[in-house]
Amino acid sequence: KIFTESVGFVTSYEITDEKPDSESGYEVTVQAVVSREPISDLDKLKLVVEYLLAEPRVAILVEGDVGGEEMSSGRSEIIAGQIAVSLQKAGFSVVDAKLIEEKKKEFADSMDKEDAARLGSLLDANVIVKCKINAAITDRVEEIDGVKLNFPNLTATATGAFQIIHSETADVLSVFCHRDLPAGSNKGHGTTDDAAIGQALDKFIDAAANKLAWELASKLGGPVKLWVVLDKVTLEQAEGFEQQL
Repeated sequence: KIFTESVGFVTSYEITDEKPDSESGYEVTVQAVVSREPISDLDKLKLVVEYLLAEPRVAILVEGDVGGEEMSSGRSEIIAGQIAVSLQKAGFSVVDAKLIEEKKKEFADSMDKEDAARLGSLLDANVIVKCKINAAITDRVEEIDGVKLNFPNLTATATGAFQIIHSETADVLSVFCHRDLPAGSNKGHGTTDDAAIGQALDKFIDAAANKLAWELASKLGGPVKLWVVLDKVTLEQAEGFEQQL
């Protein structure tokens, strides 16, 4: 949301005259260069740009499996913390992960959307985000052309689904999964299981958190308007960009 806008932008100016004026107090005359071309660098213009039109309080509930074992509470707190940092940068208020783990003990292990909504209400959150995340080794290369490698080349894949649940109504506002994220954003590589899985989780969580911020803003805020200027591209490239966006 752009709060300050102008039909033109002063790109440079020079003061040519200054004098007291009885009517307005003081008069300054400048010779200025005014551009009416769109300027993409809004930071330079000191304009305030936001896409979040509401300030909901969000609780993040993380569970799943890592390397074939149930995710520990310590790991889930870390992942919830990573997601929280991204959401806080986007302007959301996020419930502390330790408080969520404490309150979660009052519910059954298999929590449905009604339970999740009640947990959200207990945490004084407008919405609760249920994250089901799994990560495992999906490819292991130990030799190439018959030559055994000193260290195996491991590939890990993180998958998961996210639900945004309204705490007051228990309505599911949005659902998305790893298939809705950019290609390759859930793959990790390394020479040990932990390294490969850790990289896959980090990349997946980063991409999912960005998607989550937009989903929350669009469901709980107003419409998101974007003005994109493409320079030196063909019509085909512009149409392809629009489809991807």
